[in-house]
Amino acid sequence: MVQAIAFADPQRGVSRSAIIGHSLFHAGALLTLGLLLGVTLTNNPEPWMTSSIMISSGAFVVGSILLLFTTIWETTRIRSFINSAGFYILVSGLLVLLTLFMIGGFHLFHVGMWILFGMYYFGTVFGITAGYHRWGTHEAFEAGPWFIRTVLFLGAMASQKDALWWIITHLIHHSMTERAGWDPHTPKEGFWWAHIFWIWFPYQYSDEMWQKYANAKNRNPFLIEQLRYQKFAMWFSLLSGPAIFFVLTLITEASLLEAIIEAFKAFLLVSVLRTVLVYHTTFMVNSVSHAWGSKRYSTPRGGQSRDLVFGPLAILSLGEVLHAIHHKFQNVAVYGVRWNYIDLTGMILLALAAARRVFPSESLGLPYNLRRIPKERL
Repeated sequence: MVQAIAFADPQRGVSRSAIIGHSLFHAGALLTLGLLLGVTLTNNPEPWMTSSIMISSGAFVVGSILLLFTTIWETTRIRSFINSAGFYILVSGLLVLLTLFMIGGFHLFHVGMWILFGMYYFGTVFGITAGYHRWGTHEAFEAGPWFIRTVLFLGAMASQKDALWWIITHLIHHSMTERAGWDPHTPKEGFWWAHIFWIWFPYQYSDEMWQKYANAKNRNPFLIEQLRYQKFAMWFSLLSGPAIFFVLTLITEASLLEAIIEAFKAFLLVSVLRTVLVYHTTFMVNSVSHAWGSKRYSTPRGGQSRDLVFGPLAILSLGEVLHAIHHKFQNVAVYGVRWNYIDLTGMILLALAAARRVFPSESLGLPYNLRRIPKERL
């Protein structure tokens, strides 16, 4: 384990691009909310739904404005207050939006958009969990070039920066777990810091410390190769869905206006809301998994990390909220140690590894040599 005293203390910075970028994504969610409002109003909605929509709309507006002001008002106390208030308001609005969206959104988007939403959501989450995390960071399995390039492309589609940056940050987290002032997203600095503040006001680590972790990974040809196409994958993720529905509608309806409308709806659902949901699902591993869940496999090395088992977050995160198990057994590919510990990423990797034994063709590049938790250590 790296000792903190070996490096200069990290300093907090301000990531204006992260603040503006996330605010724009939430603004896109607000546009979706506006469309949802129009649809529900024409379908005679319940009074509580209309009032909730108006409240959440105001939350997004106020929250986004306050967050954007943090890039202008530099006084620490003022910025801290505005950032905190803005985020509380914005998150409350987002939660109301997601609830209402699932209730009324089916009136707005047809089945094809929901199918693409699901494919992009679970595909990009798998890219993060299998590609960035279990393969890239912890080297928990091996695979051929085709599979590695695929999961790294899917991970880049999640818009969570390049794999090398993600991996180095995560390695620092494991080395400095829950050391206030060192762990990039320690819950000891607050639930919301662990959730998202660490992205907007990140620690600036010394070049020596950053390079120490980079040296272990920056010779991997697949990670270096991804730097060349990471931004393309991100933009592909945001624009391909709208492009698909624009072309399909133009062919089937022969109406340019209808094609533009369908493309805009696909952008809101498949691009913006899907990306927002993937972000918050990833962030919840840092925040929610340290606040609730089973302590059965908790260890001092993992700090306050816990396991959220057999619930919606276990499904949405593809098993990453089994966080105490991960900290106890960092370099394994499968976290599902009991029947109710749902680890979809591990299940998929096991299924692909089994398929490799049936179809051993090297051209498929399916995963193999999955590291497992020894039964005697459970």
